[in-house]
Amino acid sequence: MNEMKTIVCYGDSNTWGYRPADGRRAPYHERWTGILQTLLGDGYLVYEEGMNARTTGLDDPAEPCRNGLSYLEPCLLTKKPVDLLVIMLGTNDTKVHLGQTAFSISKCLEQLIVKAQSPIYGRDGVPEILVVSPIRIGERIAESCFGDCFDERSVLTAGELAPRYRNMAELHGCHYIDAAKLAAPSPLDQLHLDKEGHEKLARAFYQCVKEILG
Repeated sequence: MNEMKTIVCYGDSNTWGYRPADGRRAPYHERWTGILQTLLGDGYLVYEEGMNARTTGLDDPAEPCRNGLSYLEPCLLTKKPVDLLVIMLGTNDTKVHLGQTAFSISKCLEQLIVKAQSPIYGRDGVPEILVVSPIRIGERIAESCFGDCFDERSVLTAGELAPRYRNMAELHGCHYIDAAKLAAPSPLDQLHLDKEGHEKLARAFYQCVKEILG
């Protein structure tokens, strides 16, 4: 009997399933991870590893325990063997008080990739990695409930991530997809995926998974 293929989805609130209408968690069957699991079927195991406010590799004094680099190793060790790691982070790094640029965020992404590319996590070698540049931040973010954290600089920085993420993925032999070409943030909060956005991402990721893992 063939073993189930393991996929770890490592992200922030748009992986956790933050619902823009009320801030609650969307039902499992509406989150892109849950939809992906349904599309893939019984031969795959999709692990949700989303946390609100998670960064790529930064300590946020306003919200502790959100450093994605710090938690990656225990995450992968508990899920091993990992066939595919999906990384969709970077939005929270653009918060005003963190003072990051697209370049510095992409270097944090590189640290995540390098840490994950170890045979101790994979089934028969290093896991495959799918790098996902996140959806854009809405231009009216400053008027939203998240306006105290994000501003027009955040919008610009988030918009500059895609080419840097693509280059980083190519440099380290990873797969890549641009979520901003697939979905947009909800007009309700300018930051999070709505139900339709989750559906679009799930279907695109499904195609990626089938191409990568078969």
